[in-house]
Amino acid sequence: MISKHKDLAIVFVRAISMLIIVIYHYSCSLVQDHITNKHLPLYGYASGRWGQSAVYTFLIISGYVLFMNYAPHFSFKKYYYRRFRSIYPSFWLVWLAVFIIRSMQHQTIFWGGNPIYILFSIIGIDGYFLPSGIGYYSVGEWFLGVIILIYILFPVFLTLWKNHQSVVYMIISAIFILQIICDLGRTDFFVCTASFLAGIWFYEHRNFLLSKWTSFISFGIILVLCNIDFCSYFGDNFPIVFMGFILFIFLYSFGYFVMKFNFPFISFLAKYSYQAMLVHHVLTFWIIRFCGMFRISVYIGLIFELLATYIGAFIVKKSEKYIFSFLPDQLK
Repeated sequence: MISKHKDLAIVFVRAISMLIIVIYHYSCSLVQDHITNKHLPLYGYASGRWGQSAVYTFLIISGYVLFMNYAPHFSFKKYYYRRFRSIYPSFWLVWLAVFIIRSMQHQTIFWGGNPIYILFSIIGIDGYFLPSGIGYYSVGEWFLGVIILIYILFPVFLTLWKNHQSVVYMIISAIFILQIICDLGRTDFFVCTASFLAGIWFYEHRNFLLSKWTSFISFGIILVLCNIDFCSYFGDNFPIVFMGFILFIFLYSFGYFVMKFNFPFISFLAKYSYQAMLVHHVLTFWIIRFCGMFRISVYIGLIFELLATYIGAFIVKKSEKYIFSFLPDQLK
């Protein structure tokens, strides 16, 4: 049994899942820029892409952590302020920096077209709601918009879970059955919400994750998914989501044993995972071009990418903390 104050396993899951996303997008850039399509780290497996699956691992983490922190005592005011505080200060710092750079490059602040689209960017939902290539989307990931919506609705989900668990189970099951039958898209809001709600279920039943057998079995399933393409049986999207679930189970179970030892490095990666998500795409653009200019190998470039991403994340987090040091205590 583990308490929420000592749940280092979820720290491990957060750190590794974001690391997967960062490395995956580095590999995507190598393909998109026609640098190489061979020996790509954490790019794909038989049924899908690693980064796409890790998104669902992250959604599960969100459900798990929010329920862990707010189920015992919920305050609307405290909850919404903390969610705002956790998302927007870092986001606005990175977005503003990129917006200024792109405005200088295009010699206009309206480089993304209709000025109304700036509002979508400031709120952080443009990557999810606007079609690709439209607007001022330049920071974060598409799933940031989904997470913001889910955070807004979390009090509803929490009430449902506390009073009608069987209804929530039916909703989760129905959504994934529909995904198999209708091949619902990976970015479908209901699929993402079901993954978030599954995180609550994992928190309530987390003791089964602590068995060594759970680690072995989930790792075995991952090996099967890596080598056998199940898309012809379950559609293009369900195997990707399912891998995200199995990744969570394996990383949590494995992390529970690993984090019994002191690994400050893992804690560092987890602490700056959100800021890493914000900065890594922008930095990848420059790292790829730097490596191409000096003919640096893919794996050396990856080391530069990881160093730049987490140094950038550290700078953003410290800058945010510095700015907030000037505010009254009640706003910190």
